[in-house]
Parts: sequence; structure tokens; C-alpha cells
Amino acid sequence: MSALKDLKKITVADRFAPLRGRLQTLLAELKEDDWGRPTAAPGWSVKDVATHLLGGDIGILSRERDGRSNAGSIAYPELVELVNRLNAEWVIAARRMSPRLLCDLLAHTGQQVEAYFQSLDIDVTGGPVS
Repeated sequence: MSALKDLKKITVADRFAPLRGRLQTLLAELKEDDWGRPTAAPGWSVKDVATHLLGGDIGILSRERDGRSNAGSIAYPELVELVNRLNAEWVIAARRMSPRLLCDLLAHTGQQVEAYFQSLDIDVTGGPVS
């Protein structure tokens, strides 16, 4: 345990805004056909991956910032199944969203996620990760 105390703290909260800015710039430059291009994620388009990022933002804000979790305490295999199902349902449902709206929502949630990360005390240990 003492070895952990000797580790240098690495703060990364300040890196999210520039990264998000680059993502927003890249997405704004996409042509209509680009949104439908395939990605390394089987069956997911560029738009689907961007939608997945939005879902991640919403999850962080709802679960972590606002304390709203629907997962409860479930075993690891069921948790993996739940996460995969929720991701797939989210991406499918959001396919009706326009790229413009998706970019607007990512900009909105991104600022809130960045503010949340900045508000965290880096000296406090977070909860367990499955």
C-alpha cells in the first residue's frame, strides 16, 4: 500500500476540453456521406460511434454527477450483457437523430462532463469498476 502513496498524481481533467474541441471540429467538417461510413466497430457507422460518445456523456452525468443508476448490484456477466444491450439500443434509437443535432448535443454534454471532471477531488478514491 505504501508504494501507491509514492506514485506521482497525474491530472488529466484539463485535457478533455481540447480533445472535445478537436472532435467537434472533425465532426463539423464531415460531409453527409461521411457520417454513414463504416468504422472499426462492426456494424457501426461514424455517426453511430459519435452517438455512442454522446451516450457515454449522458451516462457519466446521470450516474456519476447526478447519482442516478439503474444497474444496481449485478454480477459481472450480467453487467457486461446489460452494458452491451444498452449501448446497442441507444445507438439504434439515436440513428434518427440528425448529425447537426448530434453535434449540438455533444457540445452541450461535453461542457457539463468537463465541468464535472474538473469538480472532482483527485485525492478521493472513486468507486469500484467492474
